[in-house]
Amino acid sequence: MKESKWFGRFRISIATNGILYSTPKVQKFIKKNKNLLSIGISIDGTKEKHDLQRVYPNGKGSYDDVVKNIRLWKEQFPFANTKVTIGHDDLPYLAESIIHLWDIGINEVPANVVFEDVWQDGDDKIFEEQLKKLADYIIDNKLWETHNTTLFSDHIGSKLSEEDLTRNYCGTGKTYSVDSKGDIYPCVRYLPFSLCNKDSIKFGDIYNGIDKDKIRPFYVLNTKNQSNNKCLECHYNSGCAFCQAANYDFSSNNTNFERAVYICDMHKARCKANNYYWAKLYNLYGILRNSSKRSSTLYKQLYFLLEDNSIEYCNYENKDNTINNKLSDDKIIENLKYAKENIIQPIFLHSLDSFKRIFNSQNQELKEELLSTYVINIVEFNNDIEEKNNIIFVINSKNIHSLNRNIENCILIIEEDEIQNLCEIVSKVLKYTKRINIKIKYAKEFDLKLYEEQLNLLVNKLCDYLNNNKIKEVNLITDKLFLKHMDNCFAGERNLTLCPDGELYVCPKFYYNNKKVDENIFPQLYLENAHICKKCDAYQCNRCVYENKMTTNEYNIPNSFQCRKSHIERKLSQKFLSKLKEKLMFNDIEIEDVNYQEPYELFENKI
Repeated sequence: MKESKWFGRFRISIATNGILYSTPKVQKFIKKNKNLLSIGISIDGTKEKHDLQRVYPNGKGSYDDVVKNIRLWKEQFPFANTKVTIGHDDLPYLAESIIHLWDIGINEVPANVVFEDVWQDGDDKIFEEQLKKLADYIIDNKLWETHNTTLFSDHIGSKLSEEDLTRNYCGTGKTYSVDSKGDIYPCVRYLPFSLCNKDSIKFGDIYNGIDKDKIRPFYVLNTKNQSNNKCLECHYNSGCAFCQAANYDFSSNNTNFERAVYICDMHKARCKANNYYWAKLYNLYGILRNSSKRSSTLYKQLYFLLEDNSIEYCNYENKDNTINNKLSDDKIIENLKYAKENIIQPIFLHSLDSFKRIFNSQNQELKEELLSTYVINIVEFNNDIEEKNNIIFVINSKNIHSLNRNIENCILIIEEDEIQNLCEIVSKVLKYTKRINIKIKYAKEFDLKLYEEQLNLLVNKLCDYLNNNKIKEVNLITDKLFLKHMDNCFAGERNLTLCPDGELYVCPKFYYNNKKVDENIFPQLYLENAHICKKCDAYQCNRCVYENKMTTNEYNIPNSFQCRKSHIERKLSQKFLSKLKEKLMFNDIEIEDVNYQEPYELFENKI
């Protein structure tokens, strides 16, 4: 044995029900192999929960015989954990079971719901309430740094990227399982005793080797090619687990390329409970969800225009009105609940008055809703307002001179008559921030030649920072380097605005111009129906669906000015990229030359 190349280069991993753990034979084996051994004991929580599932042949529960061995097990394997599996029958015991496991010394508790078709109406509500109860226990006892369960994750509940969809959920078929007879399987779940409906799949055996043709399907499995359209379009599909063998076992056509979807409602419940947990952690203790950025963490957003005098953050004007209509507390509460139920990111558009009014409100129900919701706040810059991760400042001509402290990023409003000073204005703000999102307000058109000159100057300014080993971001120039798809505002497709009259509008510009939109036309707003934009790679473009409709009579056909403006930005992004490459940076990124000023010319040339 000592002559084998594998000597000392292996580990023995054992999953056991723990009943015989303290017996002399088991202890002798542990002593002999201690440095090569890891052992996991299955204990599902409280006696009530454990004994519902883990029973002897005579029906007697095994909890009492397992729990007496836990202390010895943890002494010998201090970092060991247990895996909790959750089904319909034991849902009401979930929170107390996780807490019980923590109490007996198991601080790390992986857990998941079963993938089988066992779920009944209302189970998702029980699951969500149990997770919220557990979240409150963690927060009330400040356990988030010392105790853990995988039921809470900071990467759950957003939309999977195209890159994520090309991965499989596990490594089935790329690692093998070998049974006692020497037969080789994709994983232990493909063994005959693990499958309920299908014949087992094996790759070969240790005597005759592997049939490589049997492996081929497993190497091309990914999330995308085994998921249905509902799964792929789901806007909170990240973290939605599946078992590859269960997919095969429950498939209607004896295939691995068909995903079992019995846990859809349970996954949504888990996402909502996670949002509740992370929101309270942030609002009470400033602990930020790791995947949170200063932009929305969720795929869909609901903007709350809290009053007519709220900050202008895009290309529109507030009403010229002496009456300042305000969104009522009842409407705010109602729609915060709606956003949480449907996993939508709330974004508050404030005036300085509404910012104080909302967060100093004495309305207890509103305070409770805000405590359990991660709200992004867009507000005019003011030195009295502390910068936080959920606050985005708007800089404009009225407040730019008061900016005298560093902020992480901001929205910078440029008026049409300020284009000639664009570089100068941006430079003032760049001194205090790492990133600027420029929004240009214009009535119809402005001088694009002047605009290009100013962007040229701005590229030079960014290069000056680069020469001093500082990287600054300005969306109109730098975003094109990072984006792989259109990053427009998605008004009417992924976000709507709740306005002071209590109605939903495509965006504030529609509200301020009294343009209500029938929901039946929303598909016209979807990017997939933007037939010019789909031909374009100026992904930083700030196209405006309101301007589209007013100028071309179609929500999804931009006018020529918007396209030419975005291609000037694209051209200057290309110039900045060339400067980066001179410094051996971003060498893996390319912006191709184009022979047109705007993508409509591609259609004209075909006529």
